[in-house]
Amino acid sequence: MNAVGNAKQPKQASTTARQRRIPVGSALLYTAGLLLLPFGIVMLLEARIGVGPIDVIVSAASARTTWAHGTSSLLFLAVLLALAFITRCPVKPGTVAVALIIGPLINIVLASGVIAPGDSLIVRSAVFAAGVVVMAFGVAFMIHADHGTGVLELLSLRLASALSTSFPLTRTAVDVLLVAIGAALGGAVGIGTLLFALTFGSMLQTALSLTGRFI
Repeated sequence: MNAVGNAKQPKQASTTARQRRIPVGSALLYTAGLLLLPFGIVMLLEARIGVGPIDVIVSAASARTTWAHGTSSLLFLAVLLALAFITRCPVKPGTVAVALIIGPLINIVLASGVIAPGDSLIVRSAVFAAGVVVMAFGVAFMIHADHGTGVLELLSLRLASALSTSFPLTRTAVDVLLVAIGAALGGAVGIGTLLFALTFGSMLQTALSLTGRFI
């Protein structure tokens, strides 16, 4: 009986140790995603063929002010975060972190000049494609970490619930609205905006599947 009990102890200890490691691993995973996202966003910006829906309206704000893109992003996401709290969305710490940290990180990456594709359309297109992949893996890491979704996703979920519509339909409508407003204000709309809308979902699904095998 003692031998059986002793044999079970390492397994129980191993399980306990694994449970203790999960929060640390989850935090590291979330941090990795948080660091990848600004690089992906800057790659799309520097490719100069169009950006995602949120960055269309953010780029419009930057074009009409003296603010850097990251600063406009910070202010825009802060407004969305305030709306999320007002509408009593289930805001997690990770949601707050994304809203408040991504913008400054974008400014740091832009200022570093590390991403400079030049004028070649072929090179810029390759940088754009790579940016979509980098963003997809960044979001995938953050989803696996489960510390909170993006604030726009939270608000879209709340709106879908209020209107009794599906989340995909509501999120698509929100994206179209953001692009329309951003385009009207002089945002960075281009063929890349359409390509992002058509490819990001499937790329994210692929990233989730690939990373899920090792997490």
